[in-house]
Amino acid sequence: MDSLRRLCAPFLAPGFLALSLSLTTAATLNAASGDDPVASFDSRRGELIGASLPRLAALAGECKKSRLYAEADSLWKYVLVFDPDHRPARKALRYYRNRGDEWYQSKSYHVPKNRSTQGLSAVRASIEQELRAVREGMLSLMEEYGEQLGRERADAELAWLLRLLPEDGAVRAAAGEARHGDEWLLTESITALKHREAFPLLARACLRLAPEPLEGRIRAEERALGLPWNAAKKTEALRVIATTGAPEARNAARVAHAVGDYFRNVLAGGSAPRADFTLYMLRGVEKDHMIDAWPGLDQATRTGLRAADGGWLGRGNRLAEWSSNPARRVDGAARQTLGTLLMDSYGITGRQGWAWEGIGLYMVHELVGTRLTWFFDTHGYQPQTATGLWSRLQAPEADWLSVAAEQFEASGTPSLVFLLGRAINDMREQDVLVSYILAAYLLEGHPKQTPLLLTRLGQGRQPVRVFEETLGYSIHTIEARLHRWLLETR
Repeated sequence: MDSLRRLCAPFLAPGFLALSLSLTTAATLNAASGDDPVASFDSRRGELIGASLPRLAALAGECKKSRLYAEADSLWKYVLVFDPDHRPARKALRYYRNRGDEWYQSKSYHVPKNRSTQGLSAVRASIEQELRAVREGMLSLMEEYGEQLGRERADAELAWLLRLLPEDGAVRAAAGEARHGDEWLLTESITALKHREAFPLLARACLRLAPEPLEGRIRAEERALGLPWNAAKKTEALRVIATTGAPEARNAARVAHAVGDYFRNVLAGGSAPRADFTLYMLRGVEKDHMIDAWPGLDQATRTGLRAADGGWLGRGNRLAEWSSNPARRVDGAARQTLGTLLMDSYGITGRQGWAWEGIGLYMVHELVGTRLTWFFDTHGYQPQTATGLWSRLQAPEADWLSVAAEQFEASGTPSLVFLLGRAINDMREQDVLVSYILAAYLLEGHPKQTPLLLTRLGQGRQPVRVFEETLGYSIHTIEARLHRWLLETR
């Protein structure tokens, strides 16, 4: 099949050929491969690679004859990317097979030096021209076949191109990478480094600009609960009724109000505050009284609330915090406020456990500096035994990114396939940590795609497919990029 044509022209130096290749139209090759797009892609890729490989091998031989030994070896290395079992290339680079039939390179091998300069610039131009043609042909094919190729295969082809041309800007860009100083980084790593500086400033601005709460009113049905309320504060977004004093009520109101502003700024949109949204702040000794006195709770909900430091009170927009630790109460009030925003803006609930926990923990930490609240559903929850990881994560100065990096290095990147399908009651401490890292990866590194991703998840779509469609990579490539992002941005 004459689908590729070699065009030959004399070099400046005798003994060398200028190398280029040309692709025919897609229709010619598609017709040869029937209606199977993958088979068609394979056919056209095979033509492209099959035409280039012998030319590179021939040029390596000419380089050796002309004493351009370094260039010859560089060409043989390219040949091995095309064909790992190419025997002349393996022989030239001093590879041998072991008893397991695996290739190994002799320890005595070293990169030779050129012993001549005649024709060197022409050779290098020829190599560049050949590899550029392969690059352009491959990228063109991948763009043409797109989704028909499948994400796993497309990712594998990009990885192959990166092995062939690790310093090529076009290939790096196609693989979602860019220069950052002297390094190639993931584009989401570069974006994240900028947002990691901006988000704390935004959080402080939201807290600083939160309105001074006004005096609120304790309603008759609240007084009827028989609790010693001593403060009531309100903003245009919420009410806070407290037995813990006016300073805490004021702080909780400002923090919860700032949560909404921060959420809508980070995600470039979001729902308005709920009507008549109310937070109750109580001392720990008042928990049982509140649970017993609150009307309309079923027994399962009352039992679940007794195991918690706070929660939703079963009806309306009423939530309560009753930890004996004031910092936990404020952290919990912020998390519960943010939870309503996730539900109302994107349909995210405890069914999407990674998003509920990860985004909640990330955003509240940016605002108040703590990560003290984890959630469970009162129905079907079985308490889990705390581990050493829990103790590390709860330390006031814990660096969750560093802890996760250690975990990833020791045990490998966790499977997102399993994590993405877990509800909050199914999540272990390791899952919560990975959820936090995944939320940071999305919010910092993919800020434009994250709202769409959350919307699709909230619609009940299959989570792995949502990630692949929204981010444009296979789930396994996303896992690898998450791990690399973590290392690049620490």
